[in-house]
Amino acid sequence: MRGTRRSSAVKWSHMPRRIARPIALTVYPGVHHNFDVALLTPGVRYRGFWLEYNEPAAKDAEEKTRAFLGAHLVETTPGEPTAK
Repeated sequence: MRGTRRSSAVKWSHMPRRIARPIALTVYPGVHHNFDVALLTPGVRYRGFWLEYNEPAAKDAEEKTRAFLGAHLVETTPGEPTAK
């Protein structure tokens, strides 16, 4: 598949557990590079890659990213040291 790293990401997601941490991999079929950049409407070809905004994929990716960060980052006040 030219212009995508999907096959490498899928291979990476199946690494032995002793090497890799658990991940949640989302593949958006038919969605192109820079799918979260609204300025890329309509899409453009750049250095052999098709770049195009996709609103449903962008919203889903943002929701998943915010949920991940909310679950894994500790809230602190500015200047407050974090526990180790």
